[in-house]
Amino acid sequence: MFRWFKRFLWLCILAGIVAAVVYGFMPKPILVDTAMVSRGVLSVSVAEDGKTRVRDRFVISAPLAGRLHRIKVRAGDPVSLLPTVERLADKPNDSESIHGDGHGEVTPKSFTASASLGTAPVSELAIIDPIDPSLLDSRQIAQAKLRVKALESAAQSASAAKAKASIASEWAKLDLDRHAGLSGKGANTKQELEDAKMLLRSRTEDLNSAKFAEQTAKYELELSRAALLRSKPLAAEDAEKWQLRLHSPIDGLVMKVLQESETIVQQGTPLLEVGDPRDLEIDIEVLSTDAVKILPHQIVRLKHWGGEKPLLAHVRLVEPSGYLKLSALGVEEQRVHVIAQFDTPYAERPTLGNGYRVEAEIVIWEENDVLKVPTGALFRDNGASQTTSSEKPAADIWAVFVVENGLAIKRRIEVGRRNGLEAEVLNGLSETDLVVVHPSDRIQDQIQVQPR
Repeated sequence: MFRWFKRFLWLCILAGIVAAVVYGFMPKPILVDTAMVSRGVLSVSVAEDGKTRVRDRFVISAPLAGRLHRIKVRAGDPVSLLPTVERLADKPNDSESIHGDGHGEVTPKSFTASASLGTAPVSELAIIDPIDPSLLDSRQIAQAKLRVKALESAAQSASAAKAKASIASEWAKLDLDRHAGLSGKGANTKQELEDAKMLLRSRTEDLNSAKFAEQTAKYELELSRAALLRSKPLAAEDAEKWQLRLHSPIDGLVMKVLQESETIVQQGTPLLEVGDPRDLEIDIEVLSTDAVKILPHQIVRLKHWGGEKPLLAHVRLVEPSGYLKLSALGVEEQRVHVIAQFDTPYAERPTLGNGYRVEAEIVIWEENDVLKVPTGALFRDNGASQTTSSEKPAADIWAVFVVENGLAIKRRIEVGRRNGLEAEVLNGLSETDLVVVHPSDRIQDQIQVQPR
């Protein structure tokens, strides 16, 4: 009895060992991540970085050369519109001005803002005074003094010539009176009277010419004396009379002060920039291969701009010309500027300013009811045995692993549009199918799997 019990015990031990070995060599289901095929919204977009910019940016420049006063406004200060951009403070007297009436104005293109940007906006941005005379060295002073003496002599000569012409004119008048008296008595001929008249007319014109020559000599003398003027500040009343004041052409903010300190500026020197930060647009640099898919009025979603909610915009312009740009890796890329306009009101983005970075997604296609599958479940099926001459090339054949009854079944599908996360399923799958996401090289057709 004991012998049979001992044999039975050994048989049980042997059976357990065999069962353990068999169980150890049995294939176990592979744990996989799965996702369900569903219907919903699918959008295909071009994602690139962009930056905001003020649409209408005004650069205030010096219209004339002069001495610029220190600019008091700072970046961020509110400015207001006036009916003129530049104006001389007062109109000088005609007798004192040799440059016309000394008053001029330019009417700017009006830009109307819809909201207040701050309290106490200013309109006067900069003041420019006339430039003082430049300093003369000793040689220039000596030359100028000699030129003054020469012109003084010329003026005296012109005065003497005028006096001589005046005497000749008076003598001609007396001679004409004498001939007129003799002609009344019949003592001279008619020809002699006519000669006397012509002589008086000639002497009168000579006198007028001498007067003009004297005035010209005096003006040239004054001009030469002006070259000896020393460099000195203008009197307060004269300085204000000839000041040029620059005003803001729009209601907005000072964006940047380009020349802050007092200095001598030349004509056309940029002084500061103004703009309305409420009227922003987005400049998005996209690849030229993506730009051909972008059309005006397409939706643009702006993310990671610093706020809690994405902002909405639309494409206003795709610039017709591209440009070459080096990427961060040193690769040459053809880029195109895409300009988008905000649809989100300013009240929802008050802190978004000029030159701020945003992440833009330009929606080039979107449908609401699309059968879609995660792109992580797709892989290319390059099995030559399953490819026929009537089928697509292997590079265009997509497949997924569908989980059915604990097995991963490879199934070819037809894929339409896709983005980085999801793809449109045209054929091969149905709603609620369970597919394997990111299948490893261990996953084969008909292999046992278990969803995590």
